[in-house]
Parts: sequence; structure tokens; C-alpha cells
Amino acid sequence: MKTLLLLLISLSTSRSFSTVRPLPHFHILPADFVGNEGSSSSEQFRATAFLRSTNTPTTAVEYSVEKKSYRTKMTGLLNNVKTAPFALSIATFLLGLRLGVIKSSTVTQVATVSVRSTARQYPVVATILLLVAGRDTWSLIPNWAKKNIPLIGRRVGVEPETEDPDDLTSFPAISMKLRNLFQRGKEKLSSGQQIEKPGLVFLALIQIMSQVKQQLAFGRDQTYEESGKEIQNPRDVLDGMDEFLDFADWAYGELPEGESLKGNLQAKGYSLLRHEKTAMPGHAAHYVAVSTERREALIGIKGTSGLEDILTDCCGNAVRYNISNAEGDKQEIICHEGVLLSSRRLADDLLTFVESVLLPSGYKITVTGHSLGAGVAVIFSMILRSRIEELRMNDKKLKVLAFASPPILDYESSKKCESFVTTFINNSDIIPRCSLSNLVLLMGFMQTVNQRLDEEGISPKDMKSMAAFAKWLVRGKHGEMLLKGTDIRDNLNRALDNVDIDDADHLYVPGRVVHMFDEWTKEGYGKENVPTAEKVYVSDGIAKVLRLIEIDDRMMSDHMPPGYRASIRSLLNKADRLYPKNVTERGM
Repeated sequence: MKTLLLLLISLSTSRSFSTVRPLPHFHILPADFVGNEGSSSSEQFRATAFLRSTNTPTTAVEYSVEKKSYRTKMTGLLNNVKTAPFALSIATFLLGLRLGVIKSSTVTQVATVSVRSTARQYPVVATILLLVAGRDTWSLIPNWAKKNIPLIGRRVGVEPETEDPDDLTSFPAISMKLRNLFQRGKEKLSSGQQIEKPGLVFLALIQIMSQVKQQLAFGRDQTYEESGKEIQNPRDVLDGMDEFLDFADWAYGELPEGESLKGNLQAKGYSLLRHEKTAMPGHAAHYVAVSTERREALIGIKGTSGLEDILTDCCGNAVRYNISNAEGDKQEIICHEGVLLSSRRLADDLLTFVESVLLPSGYKITVTGHSLGAGVAVIFSMILRSRIEELRMNDKKLKVLAFASPPILDYESSKKCESFVTTFINNSDIIPRCSLSNLVLLMGFMQTVNQRLDEEGISPKDMKSMAAFAKWLVRGKHGEMLLKGTDIRDNLNRALDNVDIDDADHLYVPGRVVHMFDEWTKEGYGKENVPTAEKVYVSDGIAKVLRLIEIDDRMMSDHMPPGYRASIRSLLNKADRLYPKNVTERGM
């Protein structure tokens, strides 16, 4: 039953049902790929290259259209099957069932007699319809899932393989990793006072957060301001980042009609060398492009957009990995297991091209990605640096621009990669805060809320207290606060102190962190047509605001590329107003 359930899920969410093709070769390099660093680029690059156009603010229409496209993308995680064939297969199967080849033990006696009677009339037709339905359904199952079906998988040429515990296309391997993750989570979250009704306490927590937003918004904004160093001129850290966000976004391969990855890159002055779309758990879809004018190679890595990527995300155990270099030096990192497996495969795949082609030709390398793609970009680059001395000796040869990276590294490792990794976080984005340590902290604060409910006599234990609890909830964000501002701050600080930063199971956002945020105290926050960011701070992965799961209306939309794009553009527009380019130095 478990295998059948996984197969059904893979059918409903799998992104591509075509046969997984072998890794392609690189396309032919541009004619002037190898040459002097100052050599002129080809005419097509000169004619089509253009830079960002952030002086024009994002309009409400642009943001609305873009946000709608990403809502469609998220919906596609659940229903992006080839709808027509799949629906036809279901209809065919049901018709065959009606004709009586398959009978259900749950049908009534009358229905059974009717079906059997019909089956006697159309046995051949029923059999053909069921065979057609089975064939069509089988064609929709991705090949990596087919190999998990005993016997049947072999009949279509899927050879049995030696079981590999790190092969995320294996259902037993995935199941084992998920069990380990759940066990670790259970151990961490089971300590402390037990909450009898966590669902209702969580509702109380949401109520408290909405009251804070309405009545104590300045406290939240102050927490952000205390969590890093404010950058007065946003251009110092965001100049050109809207362009690189485009590069990260394009790795998803979901472009508007009439656009193509190759055409978009050419317009930016890059030539597409390779676009690998392989959709399998533990593998990172990506593209490689070069700009002969900039002498820069660009590697864009796709984020989460299908079941395969979700399975990679879910294999989130914190595992140890030794990064060794040619000199025999070893550095042990603790990292997200699923991201590590994808990064290792990508590094094995691209190592020769980077070492033998890009670096000897004088190219610097920029790796970028969004969400899961950002996490893979970081660990992939760390592995490349460990294997290539030139990258270790010169930090300017390789840089990582990671947008909305999940927590993937232990604190020590995340600090060590600050010289070449910059992670960008938008406001209340939930993904960079999705860590076991943050869940432990959240549970600690929920215990405080539970205790306070008991003290006030509104902990929902019987009909009377349930009525009192419901009455308090109905008052909404304008009602009396269960916890005062000082109580909330003190309890959160206490919960933060109780979480060990160096715990081997706790992972953090990597590198230098550039955090854009909008102020809750701003009039109309959350109601504007285009969300904006008012300030930008630089910190690291253990900044206080990243160790708290911020419950906000924008916590999901802030994670999407349109949200990041709107914040970057609003901050660059602010910089253009306050610090004209002709009197400022360019940033990154």
C-alpha cells in the first residue's frame, strides 16, 4: 500500500513523464570563447546585451501577472500531470470497470449481478479498455519510479540496480531517510512540557502574532534592526542583483509564451552551453552559460518545482561530510543531506569542464539559484573549491548568489563560506526559517503560551474553558493581549538561549546574509498592490530574525521570485532617489 501511495503521488505531481535522458554534451562554444581577456565580443552579443531596468518601478499590473504565474507554478506541484491523457485513462478504466472485468466487494448484490450481466455481454471490449487504460497510466509514471515496482519494472527494460542508500530514486532509501529525520525531530521536540492540544495552542499563537502586528509592530521592526548592520545605500549590496535573480528564476524553465532560456540569456550577453532538465530526486536540473564580454561563466540551478525536488527537500537530515583538497587537508561540514547528494552529483558532472575549460580560459564563475537551487549552489561551490586549488587561492574566481536558501549548513561552516557566498532573504520568507532549531524554539514559546492560557483559565479543557477560549479568539487582533510586549520579548529571548547553536542537528542559512525587510509600522503593510522593502541589513545565519518563524500574511509570497524582485527593485529605486549613481561607487 505504501508503494502504491507513493506511485499515485508521483503521478499527480511529477513534472516530466518522458524517459530520463542521459546527460547531454555541451553545445559548441562561441567563437571568441577562448582569447584575450580584453578581446571584443561577437556582434550578436553587442547587439543584444542590456542591463537591468530598475529605474522603472514595478507596476501593480506587472506584479499581479507575475504573482499569478507563480501561483500557477505552486498549484502545478499538485496537479501538473498531462491532464488530458490521465483523465482519459481514468475514464477508460472506469468504463472498463463498468463493463465488468473488475468487480468490487463493496458493491451491492444487485449491482454485482448487473455488472456481471454486462460483463457477459461485452467481455472483449471491457478487457481492451482496461488494457488501454493500464498502458496510458504506465506511460505517465516517470522511469525513476518504475524501477521501484518489482517484476513489472524489469519488463520495460528497467534493470534492477544494487541498492544504494544515497540513491533518492529508490523508495526504500527515501523511506529510510525520512524515518531518520522524523525520529530526530521527535527526539528534539519531545523535551519539555507536553502540550495536550497543540492545534488549539497554535491558534492562540497565531492570535498573539496578529495582535503584535496590530498593537506592537514597532517591536518586530526593532528586532530586525538589532539583527544586523543597516546598509544606508541599498545599491552597495543589491546593484545588479535583480539581473541575477532573473538568472536564478530562469533555471525553472517556466518562461512566458514566446520566450526561451537561450533567447533570454542572449539578450543579457550570455551564450547557453548546456541546459540539463533531468527530473529525479537527488539530481539538480541546471544550465551553464558564458559571456565572452564579461569573461564570466554562469551556472543557474533550479529550485523546487515538482515531486522529485520535494523528495530532495524532505531528506533533510543533518549529515557530516568531509571536504578534502589535493593537499590532504580536511574540513568536516554538517549539511542538509538531500542538498548534499544533489551537489555532489553536480560537482562530479561539471568538475572537468570548470577545471579544464573555464578556468584556463580566464573565466570567473558565478553560481546562482533560488530556494533549493540556492542551497545546491552553495554546497556545489564548496565542493568545487575543495577540488580546485585555483578557486581556493582566489575568492574572486568563484562567487555564489543564493536567493531564499533554506538552512543547509552548521553555523561554523556557514561562517567559513562568507567570502564567496551571499544569501539574499526577503522579509518574512518562511523557507530560510524552516529548520529543526526554529521548530524547537517555536515549541518552547508554545509551551509559554499554553502555560499562560492555563493561568487565565481559558485553556480549552472543558466546555466552560472552551467557550472562554473561543470568546478570546473572536476578539481578534484588536483584543486584549494574552502576553504583554515585555513578556513576549523575554520569553522569546529565553527560548533562543535554550537552543544550542552548535547542536549537530541545527542548520543555518549560509554565508553573508543580505536581508531585505518591510516595516510593520508602515501604513498599509500587506495591503499594497506591490509589496516593497524599506530597509536592508547585512548579518549572518544566526541573526535573531532568522531564528524565529515569523507568522505573517506574506510569509509564502515573500518566498516567490516576484516578491524578491519587487523588494530588490523598490530598494534600488530608493537608492536612485537618495544616492544618484554619478556620486556613488558601484557595489557588488
